[in-house]
Amino acid sequence: MRPLTSAPLALTSEDILEYSMALLQAHLPFVRHHGSRWHTADIWRTLVAAAVQGTSIEAACNDWQDGPDSNTIRAVLRACVDNARLDVIETATNACLQSALPRWLRQHALEVAIDLHDEPYYGRSAQETAFIVRGQAQRGTTHFYRVATAYVLQRGVRLTLAVKFLAKDDTPTYAAQALLQCLKQAGIALRCLYADKGFRSVAFFRFLQAQALPAIIAVPLNQGARGMGAHAHGRRSYRTVHTFQHPQWGAITVPVVLVRLWEKRHGKRVYHWLGFVVLHLRAEPHVVRQMYRRRFGIESGYRLLEQVRIVTSSRCAAWHFFFMALALLLLTAWNCLQWHYTRTWQRHTVVLREGVLRLHRFMRLILHAVELRFHLLTAIPLSL
Repeated sequence: MRPLTSAPLALTSEDILEYSMALLQAHLPFVRHHGSRWHTADIWRTLVAAAVQGTSIEAACNDWQDGPDSNTIRAVLRACVDNARLDVIETATNACLQSALPRWLRQHALEVAIDLHDEPYYGRSAQETAFIVRGQAQRGTTHFYRVATAYVLQRGVRLTLAVKFLAKDDTPTYAAQALLQCLKQAGIALRCLYADKGFRSVAFFRFLQAQALPAIIAVPLNQGARGMGAHAHGRRSYRTVHTFQHPQWGAITVPVVLVRLWEKRHGKRVYHWLGFVVLHLRAEPHVVRQMYRRRFGIESGYRLLEQVRIVTSSRCAAWHFFFMALALLLLTAWNCLQWHYTRTWQRHTVVLREGVLRLHRFMRLILHAVELRFHLLTAIPLSL
């Protein structure tokens, strides 16, 4: 996406809204509506307003004096967004994420983190069975929609590079393969891959060994003779090898790193261990731990995502994935605006001016522009 102008004097709320809507309409053109009163732009304004408030479509529409009602928005979404379009939504989202990458970011190999993100699902619907996965209980349910993401944190720019919507039978290894293929098609080279314990499997290790890709994967220290916990002994961190076994995929022996850490509790030192599988990478144990700490930037990305995601009680998987894609594209617009208009030079390095366009200000400016268009409701009629 190109900047609004070559040298703007100031970014107004209208500029930010129009830029975000242009990005959304360019990559999600299947969402369209031509009615007698409301058109596609009005639908997008309402969806963006609901997203930046982190609320439902119903709640957002109830705030306007002159704007589309919630029934109109839902009718448009039912006509344009369904489970048959999941591949289209995914492809369009990835195209947008990759088009927004700064040019300098493509010139170097990147340290990329991949992760699985679960969105709670409440209800029972036979039509959604193919998209519901089981997981550990959280937020009152053990059923979830699952999304795999690839993420990078580089020079103050937090970017999601690729996203993959997963079905019930899709394995983490399949998700990783799809994400890496997407990055390869975008011309992004990887220096190191970070993955959490959700990807720990013999199949995943075999895939990475075949790719000759440097990788660090967190591994839980299970106790027992065959668990990684059997290696957690001694006074120092160290490297060794461990054999993982699977009934279908067989056994594989890989290099592992055991890191011994301590923390103070009640005035005493308490020691604990962290385990990592380290492939095609030679580094000291504590260096491995410091490198893996960069992966936690992806958790910050999820927290930002939740701030600009529309809330819905719909059981349609496509709606959940669409609202997540909408949130990712809004964060992409925010990152693009920051990179184009708040960057400066410091010691011969381009950096972003902290605090000029934080996410909260970006959200408030967009909401202000929508309020000027639809006129915010400022009075409540009394019932006599």
